[in-house]
Amino acid sequence: VLGGFRLRVGGVEITSLPRKAKALLARLSLRDEPPISRESMSDLLWTDRGTEQARHSLRQSLLVLRRTFKDAGTDDILTNDSRTLGFIPDKVTTDLDRFRRLANSTERSELAEAVSLYTGPLLAGFPGVARDFDDWLDEVRGALAETALAAMGRLADAASADGDTDVAVLIAERMAQIDPLREDSHRRVMRLMAMAGRRSEALRYYAEATARLKAELNIPP
Repeated sequence: VLGGFRLRVGGVEITSLPRKAKALLARLSLRDEPPISRESMSDLLWTDRGTEQARHSLRQSLLVLRRTFKDAGTDDILTNDSRTLGFIPDKVTTDLDRFRRLANSTERSELAEAVSLYTGPLLAGFPGVARDFDDWLDEVRGALAETALAAMGRLADAASADGDTDVAVLIAERMAQIDPLREDSHRRVMRLMAMAGRRSEALRYYAEATARLKAELNIPP
């Protein structure tokens, strides 16, 4: 679900799911504790419909998902609970699960894997679903971006400490691309460039960052 939506069942990619069925799986990928209620899910995905119609639409989406899994030759992956929704333990693996676990590591290799997993925002390029879902998605995207930036910062520091300053610069530049208006990311890029002996490049970068702040926010750094 990072950088877009993809579903593979038994190694075979599934491309025919309706948009709201994909959104439902993406919502479950956060693995809430306690599990999300069916009522909350129906409200989230069918915000503009009445309660009964939203519940009916949720039941239809669950039927589509279960039929899809059966046709793909696998057992159901969803819990069979009348009140809540979730994945059956050990039935589903997601890039989001692995990213969250590795992003909190202090090991350089694990941080590097976390950063490689963050190929873009949650459900990047996903079309609008419903008002409440879209608001939820914006909020979660922001939180995951902060997690990714923190992991990248620690990875850049680790690379710099190991003497891999040019690698650290590349990581810092990616941080600045994710959120171009964060001045601490720009400072990190310039500091690392200077440490690598690339002073003139750091000065050019400063001029470009200053121009961006002027154009976007009409403020100086």
